[in-house]
Amino acid sequence: MNMKGFIVLVIGVFFVSSADAQVRKTKWGMTKTQVISTEQGKPSLNESNYLVYDISLSGYKTNLIYLFNPSGKMAAASYNLREEYASHNSHLTTYLDLLSKLKQKYGEGKPDIEWSNTLFQDDKEKWGLAIAAEHLTISNRWETDDTIIATEISGKNYEISVAIRYISKQSHYKVQTI
Repeated sequence: MNMKGFIVLVIGVFFVSSADAQVRKTKWGMTKTQVISTEQGKPSLNESNYLVYDISLSGYKTNLIYLFNPSGKMAAASYNLREEYASHNSHLTTYLDLLSKLKQKYGEGKPDIEWSNTLFQDDKEKWGLAIAAEHLTISNRWETDDTIIATEISGKNYEISVAIRYISKQSHYKVQTI
């Protein structure tokens, strides 16, 4: 998958390292310079409104994308899976593993399973294929006082994307792919 498919405006973040942090060691409203100072390595991309880091999340290769509003303040972040699998079901297994960890932290959330075509609905062994074929999208959502947390596994042109997003409730971004 190319990088443009990974970058999503209004994104979120995964495991929070301290009670006050929204994403890893960052807080909503930090500047790019402040966010960079919290990370150990250099970003793989440093653009005007976002930073991208190549990191491991629970043992999975991911891009961590920090997004900044027009005032230069952090408003969202996202972990996007970069693993390449031979089987579409492996993406689903990874998604369910990450989802389980989020449920341990935030509770059940608000799950959503959407079928646009029910061809594979009764055959769970083919749900990975159903996702890749754009027949199935699975998501979940949680809210804290200042953050919306959302997960999603979806497909397009037989490529599957897995994302975990943390979005500041103060953000006014709309979700879109660049």
